[in-house]
Amino acid sequence: MQETCFYYHDSTFSKDINKPGIYGIFSIASNKWYIGQAVKVGIRLRNHKAMLRDGTHENEHLNFAASKYGIENFIFVPLEFCKRSELNDLEVYYIKFYNSIDPDYGYNKTLNGNVTEYSEECKNNRRVAYDTRKTSKKHLAPLIRSMYPEKSIVEIGKEVGIHPSTVNRIIYNKVYIDDSYTPPKISHLKYNELKAKETILKHINSGMSREDIRRNFGISSREMIKHTRGIGVIQETSLLLNIETGIYYNNMNEAAASTGYLDRSTLRYWLIDEPRLNKSPFILIDKKPVIKKEEIILLDESTGIYYESFVDAASIYSMSPSTLHVWLEKKPYRNKTSLKLV
Repeated sequence: MQETCFYYHDSTFSKDINKPGIYGIFSIASNKWYIGQAVKVGIRLRNHKAMLRDGTHENEHLNFAASKYGIENFIFVPLEFCKRSELNDLEVYYIKFYNSIDPDYGYNKTLNGNVTEYSEECKNNRRVAYDTRKTSKKHLAPLIRSMYPEKSIVEIGKEVGIHPSTVNRIIYNKVYIDDSYTPPKISHLKYNELKAKETILKHINSGMSREDIRRNFGISSREMIKHTRGIGVIQETSLLLNIETGIYYNNMNEAAASTGYLDRSTLRYWLIDEPRLNKSPFILIDKKPVIKKEEIILLDESTGIYYESFVDAASIYSMSPSTLHVWLEKKPYRNKTSLKLV
């Protein structure tokens, strides 16, 4: 085995060590090692140092040691360079040589990154945690099944502290199977759907925001969107009135643009989702006042013919009236016809 164990305590690693090999991170204060492998040792050591400095390292023990003793008390060292095919064997050798898998001598959790061999302490901790989770969920399974369908899956998950997806599998007897238990049929799903719709419509008509309804009653975002589809559209297409100037606006884009400091999403949030937080001068008007529409006259400059509507003019050019409307009123620089508004 080559004697290439040299120390780098500088933050800059030269390019000559950016090749496959084994590296070590040594804590001067605790006298412990962390051993690893990399295809480019220099880059990997630099990344380790950056993560330890920022407190985002994936190894929580090494991360805690860096925050406790300071990054200046760590040495980052290439131990040996080798071929890629030798990385696993050499990493195992150095971990055993420095005994860094032992918590008293190092920070490694496994024998190497590709071999899932854990220390005895780590094995025991994982075994206890798994058994506790499994036992608690199995113990709670009868309670969860008894709470459904009076309460939604989200509400049950919050009460028992289990993710709704796991609650759903328990209710449908896919995990912790009980032969004496009959899973719910589609009628229960319909019951919950009707209950959610009734709750949403009841409180949204009373002025409660969508987010408050979803948070207070445990209703999913999918149900909220499904049962309120159309409500927000009706409100958004309503007329807006600026109570300071008395000017009406046909949509939120026009109203927000007139202020010079609001955008559509903020105005929509204030007027529809959280009207009690509204800081704008706008209010929604349910019934639009009668507005006399101005007559539209188009002139074809090439022929001198006048048209009274976009439909008549568009038929001459074999194009849609909506496209012609956009060209002449909103984006005249795109106009490819000889028509103009007069």
